[in-house]
Amino acid sequence: DWFHGSGQTGGKYKVENNKITITFAYYMWGPTVTADILSPTQLGNFVQDANENFTLVSCELNNTTGQQLLHTTWAGLYDNKTLQFVFKPNEKVQVTIDNQVYREEASYTTDFGYLAINTGADRFYGVLFGNTIKGMYAYAGQTYIPYTLTKQ
Repeated sequence: DWFHGSGQTGGKYKVENNKITITFAYYMWGPTVTADILSPTQLGNFVQDANENFTLVSCELNNTTGQQLLHTTWAGLYDNKTLQFVFKPNEKVQVTIDNQVYREEASYTTDFGYLAINTGADRFYGVLFGNTIKGMYAYAGQTYIPYTLTKQ
């Protein structure tokens, strides 16, 4: 399974001559991504369909997907602004931007290290890597800003 901005997507893959080709079944005709297998845990040198609106930069095996988020705080930056997530009971998270509470209790879901936060107007997507969340802030349906948070 593949985790990205719109959720978990199933697909098929083929390994041949130290390259992997991944086709996502969720889409009728693709998309298709090809990459070199750089090591047993990392892919690189991505080639993807020209008409796709995403760009793969890196890909590596994530062995740290079982973190508990309840009662944890994560902080960092996105687009020269401070960003903080405070995880609360009942799958709620307080989202603070530039020291102002943006949403007191946004809903969130997790699945195998993938995180999706719904603030009602926009979304924060991320992947947990140990004590780091790397993701993107999606708003207005077309704008995506990367962010990195660390556990406090």
